[in-house]
Amino acid sequence: MKATKENPAQPGPFEDAPVAPVETGGVGGGAVNERAVQPVPRARSQTSSDFVRSLLTVRPESVPTARPDASGQSSGQVVAAAAKVEPTPLAERIAADCIKPSRFLTREKTYWESKEFEAFKEDIRSSDGNIQPIKVRPVAEEGKIKYEVAFGHRRHRACLNLRLPVLAVVEEMDDLKLFTQAVRENTRHKDCSAYARGVQFRLAIDTAVINEDQNWNELFGVEKSMVYKLLKLARLPIEIVQSFACPSQLQTRWGPGLTKVVKDDWEGVLKRVAEVAQWPAPRNPRLVLEYLLNKPQSTSDAMTREVPIKREDLTVATLRIPHAATGGGIEVEFAAGAVEEAVLLATLRKMLKIEGVDGGSVM
Repeated sequence: MKATKENPAQPGPFEDAPVAPVETGGVGGGAVNERAVQPVPRARSQTSSDFVRSLLTVRPESVPTARPDASGQSSGQVVAAAAKVEPTPLAERIAADCIKPSRFLTREKTYWESKEFEAFKEDIRSSDGNIQPIKVRPVAEEGKIKYEVAFGHRRHRACLNLRLPVLAVVEEMDDLKLFTQAVRENTRHKDCSAYARGVQFRLAIDTAVINEDQNWNELFGVEKSMVYKLLKLARLPIEIVQSFACPSQLQTRWGPGLTKVVKDDWEGVLKRVAEVAQWPAPRNPRLVLEYLLNKPQSTSDAMTREVPIKREDLTVATLRIPHAATGGGIEVEFAAGAVEEAVLLATLRKMLKIEGVDGGSVM
């Protein structure tokens, strides 16, 4: 579908990456029931925590019963009223392919292919499954799907890829509560980008789970002004988003400027987007921004790749390598005091195979 200013294509960098099919059989050949109540994990730490939890959990069957007292209440009813503790849902093993991700999940699809997620999966594998339960809600059956993730998407995806059942707590909840859980999960993740958060809010508004006039700070701990800025990013046309190496490069403060240029000069934006697509990788996100805003320093600058050279986490030199099409030469800029002149001259002479040249001629 061709994008227009009035109807830009919807961003799609958060679509799920393909995952390995899940077998109906469990680990080691045993069957995995869709909601099989099994003893919770085999690790010693889990067994201990389950024992402590069993002592602290008030279950209906554990409340004592007795003859009614003068008030007409049994002593058991009095104890239950005094405790005012809701029974804690118990975690159970559920086949991972019976659970779908929340529609409010906004992790970039590249995350599922990252080294970080691979390391996380290895932790899950070594534990024979997730130790900390995820939370799911029941949904109308869609083939094998019977549940939707409220939080714990990483654990669910890891178990799904590893063909392991997932430890989960099942809880009934409406869409607003599901969205609240998703916002809290993203807030805990340091790697959650401004664009991802904005997409999450946009999805909730577009599906009428919440409206823009809600008290966002009271519900989610986010100022309304920040929500508006995030929404500007999330509503940018896909052509703008794809001009950057990944959506996480988009910064909150860039939203208003990009929104304005899309409104005022959509045809010009599309032309500049096509030009940016020809730039060599990696592209400097700030130069991409300036070019899309029609405020580039120069095409040559935009097509120059910068390579920082660091020593003990400090940048001591910067190598600037222009694209071959510009015809420019490589530049090296040293930080003040980073190298002695005599050492630099000797190195250049050796590298360029120049003999008996004084410093002035070389420089």
